[in-house]
Amino acid sequence: MARTRSWLAAAVLAAAIVLAACAPAAAPAAAPGKAATPPAAPPAGAAASAVAAPAADAPLNPPVAVSVALLRALSDAGVFIALENGYFQEEGLAVDVITFGLPPDILPAVMTGQVQASGLSHTPAMFNALSREVNMRIVADKGQVTQGHGWAALGVRKDLTDEIKDYKDLKGRRIGMGGEGSVIYFQLIRALEKGGLTIDDVDLVDLAFPDMLPALHSRAIDVATLLEPFITLGVAQDVVARWKGVEEFNGFDAQNGILVYSEKFVTEQPEAARRFMVGYLRGVRAYLDAFERGVDRNAVIAALVKNTPVKDPALYLKMAPVGFDPNGRVNRRSLEADQELSLQLGLHKDHVDLSKVVDNQYVDYATARLGRR
Repeated sequence: MARTRSWLAAAVLAAAIVLAACAPAAAPAAAPGKAATPPAAPPAGAAASAVAAPAADAPLNPPVAVSVALLRALSDAGVFIALENGYFQEEGLAVDVITFGLPPDILPAVMTGQVQASGLSHTPAMFNALSREVNMRIVADKGQVTQGHGWAALGVRKDLTDEIKDYKDLKGRRIGMGGEGSVIYFQLIRALEKGGLTIDDVDLVDLAFPDMLPALHSRAIDVATLLEPFITLGVAQDVVARWKGVEEFNGFDAQNGILVYSEKFVTEQPEAARRFMVGYLRGVRAYLDAFERGVDRNAVIAALVKNTPVKDPALYLKMAPVGFDPNGRVNRRSLEADQELSLQLGLHKDHVDLSKVVDNQYVDYATARLGRR
């Protein structure tokens, strides 16, 4: 299996310049180490009515600063909506977002407590770290791929759609991938198996999600493992065709994103950790209400336009919505299946007892205040 990174830099940069002329402006992203400041109060017209206010509890005073590491993917919607609607402020939290390019880059920041919370996907590196020391907790769902919520997919370059029609046609192709051993890596393996292929039959190219569309445009890669909003953005730019959704080939509902807390956060600021979950789950439910029931949809879309790379509100109505558990529970079956595949591939050695890592006390606290759905 070939893995490629450095030779793509010039091609991706050139394509990015071309795409910039026709793409919506990039979302304002804070560089690692520099936090984005949340609004002082909910903006007029925010979707506050989408989710009922929790049982009255005085906000923490003084407000507690919480840094959250995110990729600015659509699955980060719960955090963005909570920020824009003031849900975190109502809990006495001053939440800042730190933007990262790839999931593996986030792991050290949360493991060492440099950030208090993070959106993440489970990887062999995470399993390896947790087999040695439980220095973070998996506390909530942050995106599941299910039927009707196909927000993760393989995208094929537009000029290759006549050549790549079946899974076996992926043989020898250059596939843009956000890191070996990521959850999407496991899903790609299952897709290749449907064509009688293995990971050694393709050429994996390490790319951050925002770099995949320029790489497709420059023909540096043939296929990409994409998440929303990049799928819809690429289709709108006529760069890529959505080919196969993860829900079509994974074999079970897939836990793609998880919300994690650093051990330092839960031990040193336990009340802030509980309060963060209330704000986050309100944001998740506002997203579900908007896209499944039409409640305050325009206000929710405005929050996503502000915080993700897609700046055209109309495109959000074309996207496959993210699947979220309205009570914040992670799909343990999916985590276990991916851990077993990682062990079979030799990507990590020691089995992790996920019952000691998945900590439901925070979603239990939030649902006690908000009510269960």
